[in-house]
Amino acid sequence: MTHAPLFAGLLLTALACSDPYVNEPYKPDPTPWLATCGDTALDWQDATCPDATWQTPACTPGVTVDAAEMGHDIVALPSPLTYAESPPLSGNHRPDWARWGEFAFLPPQRWVYNLKLGGVVVLYNPCVAAPLVETLRQFLRDQPADETGAYRWVLTPYPKLQTAFALLTWRHSLSSNCFDATAALAFVQAHYRKAPEDNASQGAYAYAWIGKAGYLLTGPVTADGLCLPDATPDAQ
Repeated sequence: MTHAPLFAGLLLTALACSDPYVNEPYKPDPTPWLATCGDTALDWQDATCPDATWQTPACTPGVTVDAAEMGHDIVALPSPLTYAESPPLSGNHRPDWARWGEFAFLPPQRWVYNLKLGGVVVLYNPCVAAPLVETLRQFLRDQPADETGAYRWVLTPYPKLQTAFALLTWRHSLSSNCFDATAALAFVQAHYRKAPEDNASQGAYAYAWIGKAGYLLTGPVTADGLCLPDATPDAQ
């Protein structure tokens, strides 16, 4: 399934594949989006850092949350969809889940569905330094495949995040200001694939998708407009 034809007239493939991704995400303009192929301003958040002087808070032990389920129904655009939790750990969501991998920005209305399918979603404050993002990225890449296929993960900035980063699974989270690989691994091993559905299929939603290669994004990405060296979308 692809939504690319509905983006007629928009720049879809302006990607620079020679430079490493350095936590400078492209900021798509939501105003020309069509409700049939992407989120409207209804779901959009500014994913750029609002404060250049922001500093990562002092390192403290990670905080875990085990939350009650807040629903899991499909709610199509343009109906409003909001969450009482921030970040949400369950809840209703849009019809198409996201492709597995990294996004310059992905609305929670999409990645909540990925949680429901048993995946791990890793959020980071858009003001954090690039080395932390690379640490999170590498941690996710290092997770092994299983009998269903490649490890299911999503990485995206989350403007409302109060800590430097957070690891999310369905109904559970681990939030911290400094990365502890042992704690992170224990968390995902305890909760990965424990959700209402266990589905490794690729999602149809690919707007602002970077993939799993971690390259600088200079334009929006769709399933038909990818720049991943020596790889195809299906291989990622």
